[in-house]
Amino acid sequence: EKLEELNQKPFSILSWNILAQSLYESHYVASSEINDHNLRRCDIHPHPWKKRLDIIIKTLSHSQSDIICLQECELQLFKSDLVPAMWELGYEGVAQEDDRPTLGFVHDCVDGAHE
Repeated sequence: EKLEELNQKPFSILSWNILAQSLYESHYVASSEINDHNLRRCDIHPHPWKKRLDIIIKTLSHSQSDIICLQECELQLFKSDLVPAMWELGYEGVAQEDDRPTLGFVHDCVDGAHE
């Protein structure tokens, strides 16, 4: 049957592994410890959390997806940074609080209002 015949509205889903900040930072440190001259580097990684958060929020905002699922999102950063930012865009946050790093936002598909 066609979607119109079922009287259902289409919706969009975005799924994104944003890579946990702690994993990002540890990977950068590990890959930058030795440069071309076999010397240890002490550079600060190029994308601190604030910069990454801004990029993530801009990307999610531009997607205009009805449902957004984020993987490898640290619970503390989810609660302190992502939930407030996504709330401003009309999303509600739901976290899977266990050892698995899956988190998502559910958008109100009807009118964007928070319930």
